Amino acid sequence: MNPLLGRSPPQHPPITGLSNNYGLKGPLLSMLRLEERFKSQPGSSVWSWQAREQDVPWELSWKTGAEPVWSRYDPMTQEWRCGVARLSEGKRDMGVAELGGYLYCVGGRDGMVHLSTVEKYDPRGNRWCKMAPMTCHRTGLGVAVLDGYLYAIGGSDGQSPLYSAERYNPEEDAWSSCPPLGTYRENFGCAVLQGKIYAVGGHNDFTELCSAEWFDPVTNEWSPMMPMKSKRNKVKAAAANGYLLATRGGGVFDGVTRVTPVEAFDLDANKWRPFGNTKTSHPGGGVAVLKMTI
Repeated sequence: MNPLLGRSPPQHPPITGLSNNYGLKGPLLSMLRLEERFKSQPGSSVWSWQAREQDVPWELSWKTGAEPVWSRYDPMTQEWRCGVARLSEGKRDMGVAELGGYLYCVGGRDGMVHLSTVEKYDPRGNRWCKMAPMTCHRTGLGVAVLDGYLYAIGGSDGQSPLYSAERYNPEEDAWSSCPPLGTYRENFGCAVLQGKIYAVGGHNDFTELCSAEWFDPVTNEWSPMMPMKSKRNKVKAAAANGYLLATRGGGVFDGVTRVTPVEAFDLDANKWRPFGNTKTSHPGGGVAVLKMTI
C-alpha cells in the first residue's frame, strides 16, 4: 500500500523511467500524483513550484455570479488552506500558469462574456493585479511558459474555436502574435516538454480530436505529431520525467463516452502508451506537476 495515497496502486504495463503507481485522493482533488514524486527537469512541467511552504499549488473554485475563491495546497501537511486573495472577477475555463514567481490567470468566461483579461498574483504580497489584456477573447485556451514568455493558445472567442496564438512579455507588459496552430482547438491539453509546447486533443467545433502538435520556438512553427489513441475533449496534459501525459482531468469526452485511460507519449519511441486509468471524474478540474524533494 502506498502510504501517501492511502491505498494500493493499480497495476498496468510499466513505462521505462516513469513510475507505474499513481492515484487521486482527498485533498489532492484532481492533481495527478506519481508515487515516486519524480523530479522533472526545470521548465519541463506545467506547474513547477518548489515544495516550500510559501510556494505551493493553488486551487480555484468558482460559481457563476459569485466571487472566485482560491486556496493553496501544502504538500508537507497534505492540506488545502484558504486565506488567498481573490480575483477581481469570477471566471471559469481560464488558463493558469506560473512565470517568474508569479501566478497568471488568463482569459476564461464569467458565465456571459468571454474574456481577454489577465491577472497576476504575487504570493509574497498576497494580491492580484491586472495586466495587459490579450488581443483576443479566449476561453478553454491552452497556456504555457517557455523561455520567459507566457503563451496563450487556441480556445474559443464565444463564436467558434480558435487556432491563433499570442505570447506575453512580462518585461514589457505586452502581447504579440505567434504562429497559429495547425488546427482549431478548444478545451485541449497544453504542456511544455524539453523546450517545446505541446497541444493535444480538444474540440474543433465539429468533432472531438485525437490529433496533437508541437511548437518549436527555434523554427517558430507548429508541427504535427502522432495522434493519441483516443479522441479527448477537455483533456488535461502535464509533462513529467521526460514524458507527456494526457489524462482525464476535467472529464474527457470522446463524443460518445467518458474516457478514463491515461496516455503517455514517449518522445524517443514517438508513440503513445497506456498509463492506467483515473478512478474518479473531476469536471472542470486540472492537472499539475509538483516538484518535490525527498
